[in-house]
Amino acid sequence: MRPPPPPRARHLALTGAVAICMLTGGTACSSTGIEPDTGSAGYSRSGKLTPAEKRQTDLVSAVLADPDPDSVFPDADRLGSMVGAKREGPLRAAFPSDLKPGQSVKVAVACTGGGQVALSVDSGDGAKTIQVPCQRDDAAWPQPYFFALGDGHVLIGLTGQGTRGAMGFIAHGLPVDTGAARDALLANRALRTLPDQDKGPGLGTSSGSLRDGPGASEIGVRRGQRIKVSAACVGTGTIKVTAVSGRARAAERVRCSSIEPGTGGFRLTTAGSDLRVHVTRGDGTSGGAAYSIHREI
Repeated sequence: MRPPPPPRARHLALTGAVAICMLTGGTACSSTGIEPDTGSAGYSRSGKLTPAEKRQTDLVSAVLADPDPDSVFPDADRLGSMVGAKREGPLRAAFPSDLKPGQSVKVAVACTGGGQVALSVDSGDGAKTIQVPCQRDDAAWPQPYFFALGDGHVLIGLTGQGTRGAMGFIAHGLPVDTGAARDALLANRALRTLPDQDKGPGLGTSSGSLRDGPGASEIGVRRGQRIKVSAACVGTGTIKVTAVSGRARAAERVRCSSIEPGTGGFRLTTAGSDLRVHVTRGDGTSGGAAYSIHREI
């Protein structure tokens, strides 16, 4: 869990978000490290929530509380979150940030009940609005969106459109630009795609943006060992994964995909005391990639 902000930053964040909570009636909101409390969302200007809306509001709060953003972005600064029923009206909150212009705000949105929601983010460079489709019934998962900071303040709005249900967002400030932030998520997705049940012990993994390429690996091995290298790429273009040990050499080209991660792999029998694995990207390739190395037994 991230430590709370210093007292002054905490006061500023609470001032902006609490004013919005008062305007939206029963909407549950949080501007610091406290998770949304949907127990306070039972009533609003529109009246008492239906059992289905209350169930969906709980679901949205649960999926937005997932700690995944901190695992992908360890330096993320949690700005705040809001959750409510679509018919309660827009959710709006302003958050201060110490990040610099050009760095990113990551807004994860979850909503249920069908239809869609409109996500708007304004940070000194004009509001940008994205239409986000919602899942039907009792299903939801966070969908991340990235916006460049224009100044030290961020105004986020979420408006329900279509059928009834629940909606919410959680916002993080990231000390990188939007391109690097997207690539980090894609690299993490590629890493999760790799097989983790290969026979034999794992010798290492690497993942990263295809701007820089996943870091090359060099590990000590015994001559004659059977090694398996698995690779995945999310984005566009192709990557080439190469492994070298002494005179032994193997490589495979993997096509990247934004729909289902492109995957590939090959085996190599070592012919020296070390094994080197590296990734090269084709022209126009972008996104994130990962590979893992296992010793077969």
